[in-house]
Amino acid sequence: MDKDTKLHRVFQIASIFLILVSVAVIYLTNRYIPFMMDDLWYSTMLSSEEPITGIGDIITSQIWHYFNWGGRSLTHAILQLTLLAGENAADILNVAMTLILCFVICTIAGVRRATAFFAAIGMLLGLNANWKMSMFWQAGAANYLYITSFILLYLYCYLRELDSTKKLPGITF
Repeated sequence: MDKDTKLHRVFQIASIFLILVSVAVIYLTNRYIPFMMDDLWYSTMLSSEEPITGIGDIITSQIWHYFNWGGRSLTHAILQLTLLAGENAADILNVAMTLILCFVICTIAGVRRATAFFAAIGMLLGLNANWKMSMFWQAGAANYLYITSFILLYLYCYLRELDSTKKLPGITF
């Protein structure tokens, strides 16, 4: 094994370790920040103070929301689903969506290495202007973290099919 291969291997192992540490920190941060503000309102039927108890209540709430507040029904339905699942499940889902977003970023960039994945996690947290309100607060996570993943997945599929005869720069298929 030559020196460059050994160094690359060390970076890969260090990156995997740092990814695991990052996942633990993201999970613990999610556990620390409780449901608050809009989370409390969206955990109700919206038109009344009754708590949501199932998917039927979420559909009814989103119909009311569409006609009274307008827009973002998908994000708020996702928010209500995660609120219905409870804080423990929401924390796990937030960690999963953070990892999915980092994976999608790396896939669109055409780089699938542990070092790139760790860099995506680091930049997602480090370059985020207000990570508490956009990743760890449940309403913020639904509106920004979850939807950004869906938008990028759509964009990836769209770009891939846009011109399937040529490879796009930086993207490997």
